[in-house]
Amino acid sequence: MRILITLQSDLCVSSGKGWSAAIDNDVCFDEYGLPFIPARRIKGCLKSAAEFIGLPKNDIDRIFGIGGAGIESLSGAGAGIIRLSDARIENYNGVCEDIKKLHISPEAITDMFCDVRGSTQIENDTAKENTLRFVRVVSRYSPFTTDGNDGQPERKPLVFSCDVSLDGTQTDADLLADADLLKTCCKALRNIGYKRNRGLGAVRCTLDTTGGSEVRDIPDYDVPETYEQEKAYIIDYKIRLDADVAVTRGDTGDSEDYIPGAAVLGAVAGKFNALSDGSKPSFNDVFYSGKVKFGNLYITDKYGEPAYPAPFYLAKYKDGDDIINILSAKEHPDGKIPKPFKNGYLSRYDKAKVRMKVTYHHAHDERILYTQRCIEAGQVFSGRISVSGEYAEWFVNLLRDGDLSLGRSKTAQYATCRIVSLHCHAEAEKKEYILEKGNSYAAVLRSDYLPSFSVSVPNSESLLKGMIGEDKPVAFEKAFLLTRTAEGYNAKWNLKRPHRVALKAGSTFVFTATGNFELPSSVIFAGEKQNEGFGMIEILPDAYAAFQFSDYDKDYENTPEAPAKDTETTEDHSAMSEAYQRSVTEKKILSLAVAAANTVSDSQLPNNSQISRLSLMADNSLEKMFSEEQRKVEHYRWKDYENRIDSIKSEGAKETAKTLIRKFNQTVADAFSGSDQSKLKCVILYLHILRYRSKTIAAEKNQNGKEGEAE
Repeated sequence: MRILITLQSDLCVSSGKGWSAAIDNDVCFDEYGLPFIPARRIKGCLKSAAEFIGLPKNDIDRIFGIGGAGIESLSGAGAGIIRLSDARIENYNGVCEDIKKLHISPEAITDMFCDVRGSTQIENDTAKENTLRFVRVVSRYSPFTTDGNDGQPERKPLVFSCDVSLDGTQTDADLLADADLLKTCCKALRNIGYKRNRGLGAVRCTLDTTGGSEVRDIPDYDVPETYEQEKAYIIDYKIRLDADVAVTRGDTGDSEDYIPGAAVLGAVAGKFNALSDGSKPSFNDVFYSGKVKFGNLYITDKYGEPAYPAPFYLAKYKDGDDIINILSAKEHPDGKIPKPFKNGYLSRYDKAKVRMKVTYHHAHDERILYTQRCIEAGQVFSGRISVSGEYAEWFVNLLRDGDLSLGRSKTAQYATCRIVSLHCHAEAEKKEYILEKGNSYAAVLRSDYLPSFSVSVPNSESLLKGMIGEDKPVAFEKAFLLTRTAEGYNAKWNLKRPHRVALKAGSTFVFTATGNFELPSSVIFAGEKQNEGFGMIEILPDAYAAFQFSDYDKDYENTPEAPAKDTETTEDHSAMSEAYQRSVTEKKILSLAVAAANTVSDSQLPNNSQISRLSLMADNSLEKMFSEEQRKVEHYRWKDYENRIDSIKSEGAKETAKTLIRKFNQTVADAFSGSDQSKLKCVILYLHILRYRSKTIAAEKNQNGKEGEAE
């Protein structure tokens, strides 16, 4: 199902942001500059509409949930069965493809869809001082044109659509009844956004039960045909954030810059619970037996390679980009001190950075404005799930539909992700990673590490031994450690989890092998909560070697694993090219009209009636239907306009009109050599500006005359 929102007036779904003195209140728009309506706003407005028309409270709570109740609170109330996505313009994916192909800037796209309005407070019939405010609004009409009934291009109201589903355990009949209730709420929803009672935000909202999100295959998909129960399997996958994602970080409104394995566990467990009982295995055996380990999801670099938190023994100088190894770095010739490379991500090939954003929310009932920091949509994250063979096929099928909801506010605005890559392979039967006597190694935490309760003395050496094994011949050298508080929340119990002190990802132990020994692989797991993303450790050789990235082109060029290079195509996914050119022309018309009007002095201005007459003539020439024979004449519309001016009987008025048009032609020159329609639109705007100036001058003279009589 999907909800269609058709604009009946201009709309301002406020983002809470502004642009200095230019715009005091801005709309929500994405990385391409396209406006959208956040799902949380839609859900709140639908709930208000349900309350307004008097739906029973039990129905409202079941559909929309109770704020702060969690997934399954002690009171029995849940988060609601409705699931909404952000509302985007129709054919959103096609429009985005064309924007990327045409290399149009986000600012230009926003200008195509939006206008800026000014307003003031009125006191005693006059504008109150220091109250001028500018608000950006989404224009009611779409910039894309369609053919009207008369064959002429026509701009229709802009339509937004959002996917909606009802995730409940009711019978089909109950779900149909809830869908009818939702349809009623949609009909009752008439206004959305800022200044909805002052002319903005009028909408027509309908529920389309036949439409919905398109079903897409995972583009990069490779899994076995059969699975062997005695083997262990690795599921490597990547997700693209279709919406912003907020992952709880303590009691603040902040978010982690990665997606913890616990969040993945919760999302997959939710999909598992939604399956019909049938022959599915025991929930506890699958998720809490240690047979499945959910790794964290980390950002990928520009090559699509997974990046991990940078080891803390790496650093860089303040004014440089080179990454150095503190263990072997030489003294800088200028005496500069290297700064630790904290809170950064590194892959084999490049640095990676997570784009974060601040979103603004308004608690309507409490009348407070608050912010939340979240991971910005559009980024790709990579993760891994380790699973025993008896459950591998179950997990592949759970991920096969390509959708996940991660983090907080899963029912609206946040959390929507799409799996874009899914690979499953059996772990090698014989794995060994040999550490040789006398060599130095670095044990780097790729995720946070919770020491086992069996580690009685939490010093660096005992922690290292707890990771790689008490019996392994190693000599501890150095450690670069940071700690953090591992927190959590149990939605079922509606309680916080006990706080634990954990070693932060990136912490590093440097040690020397005092004898030869083997590890299962270069990546090992240790400590508590391995099924929630904790305890991933990588053993790196030659800890004192200078840091350098691998050469991606050398590793992957001309190999089967090399990703296909992007190629420019001429395929038109939308009418974006035509709409953009129209927008450019409209800006050109406005700038030339203003420039031409500035060449006319106040003394050359005729009265309002003369200017209005010239403007009406231009309108008539613009709308006139010409015969096929007349259209063969070059610039036939503009010549028709000149003939109308020549038909003016008063010689004085005719000469004044010709003077104004001559000044206009001198300014625009050949700017509209190929389009008489654009030139006529420009002259109409030019005359409107002159008319406004003429009225202003007349009003000032009238006011001065009254003041003179009073004196």
